Amino acid sequence: MRVSFSDHVALLSAFLDHRERIVEDIESRLLNVRVKDTSRKFSDETFHSCFFGAPGLPRDGSRLKGQLQAAHFADGFEPVLLDKQSHLELIVRAYHYWDHHRWPGRNARVAYARSLYSVFVLRQLEHLSLRLWDDGSDRAGDRLQEIQRLLDRLNVPNVFVRDARWLVQTAQGPLTRHLRPYFRVAEQIAGSFTDAHRLELHRAGAKLAGGHLRSQLRYRVRETRQPNDHPDVLAMTRNSNSMDAALLVRDLVPLLEAYKTALPGPDLEARLELADAILQGVSADPELFLTRLDLLAPSTMIEDLFVDRGGNGPARYTPMGEVHLGLLQRYNELVAELAGPLKEDAAAFDPSQRVYSPLGVAYGFCGDLLSNMALSTLVSQPAPGLGPGGPGGPPGVSVPPDADQSWQWARLGREPAVARAAGVTL
Repeated sequence: MRVSFSDHVALLSAFLDHRERIVEDIESRLLNVRVKDTSRKFSDETFHSCFFGAPGLPRDGSRLKGQLQAAHFADGFEPVLLDKQSHLELIVRAYHYWDHHRWPGRNARVAYARSLYSVFVLRQLEHLSLRLWDDGSDRAGDRLQEIQRLLDRLNVPNVFVRDARWLVQTAQGPLTRHLRPYFRVAEQIAGSFTDAHRLELHRAGAKLAGGHLRSQLRYRVRETRQPNDHPDVLAMTRNSNSMDAALLVRDLVPLLEAYKTALPGPDLEARLELADAILQGVSADPELFLTRLDLLAPSTMIEDLFVDRGGNGPARYTPMGEVHLGLLQRYNELVAELAGPLKEDAAAFDPSQRVYSPLGVAYGFCGDLLSNMALSTLVSQPAPGLGPGGPGGPPGVSVPPDADQSWQWARLGREPAVARAAGVTL
């Protein structure tokens, strides 16, 4: 399914032009309902009408409603679980929280309406980021810059995601029914953009994969009540995360290549940034990714995609499988060559020496991370925003700026009235 990239850029620009009007509409129609029980029985259409019914939108803007999501699903990204970043889910959580605490005044409701507005526009930008290649890879870079300009406008006053390149990765966060679309995007990334853009996309992929895989490991540890290096725990996590591990290899190989190039150079900061992304990527299972490389191939072999059993002939690797085998071979070579300097650079990221470390954050999916930022306004905390150079945080996604914010997030996760608030744990 094809959509008009330029039409959606114009529509989202109009949403940004009329931000305050839309926020006021969300507050008055969906949040100012303390004693209006019937008003809480809203539909998705009610929320969308705050955007698509706003005056001053492009004349044909309403016809674009739902097109990006429909195209996302048509590409194979059909979700399995409820989207925790959904505006409807966040509204229900707000009702529940306020009913069990204190219903806020107008200023607090408007602040939360701004978060809901940002979540909705951010999701549109995520979906739009996967339309970069609709008219060929040669235009992907220019389209990425258009999304960045929209994102810069959205990031006033609060920041959720600073770098549009990270949206390509967060857009693939929710659990879906099919695996092939993820590898299709990985192939498109490999065949487009400048070297700098590709490297940042791989950096985002490795860091976000590391956080996701650490959360899966933590879940299995709690489920089985076994240590994280128990054979049963490792077997379950490796079996259930084979796709994530295979995609992580695709991100780690170019990062390791860049790290190798940076080793003899004078730019220590650039070298450490690369080491940081690599180490975050392998952090959930260092045994698999660093010492038991003989297990990496079977642990990442997705037979449906990588093996063609044919008719009556012998099984053989598909073109996608051949690419994966080549990446595994190169990954093994690079790890063997670069293990020494990576070990030395790892000391710079010792969590015990930092107030905040990304290695201390685990989240089920990217939507959990972003929904926690939105939910921060329920406890009168502005959505935390950090840019490049923050204390241990990635340059693309905002992270807790200090220990206080980290504990606020942890408290949100334990708060029953937030109705199973998003799964970031610290």
